[in-house]
Amino acid sequence: MTHKGCHVLIAERKPDEVYAKAKELNNAGLQANALVFDASDERHVLRAYSEIEFRHGRMDILVNNAGI
Repeated sequence: MTHKGCHVLIAERKPDEVYAKAKELNNAGLQANALVFDASDERHVLRAYSEIEFRHGRMDILVNNAGI
């Protein structure tokens, strides 16, 4: 299964959930990584963006689905 070279980064503050979802997507043949951070903490968000830029160069699509 390919998605035109997309690499999915899943962000969540609960490590168990985010790693399980990334593993599920990888097992389905996709490229996915987990990123643990709290979207309500600006410092966490800035660190996450830095890590994404370092690992992948840029972000082409962002789906913001943070809920409270």
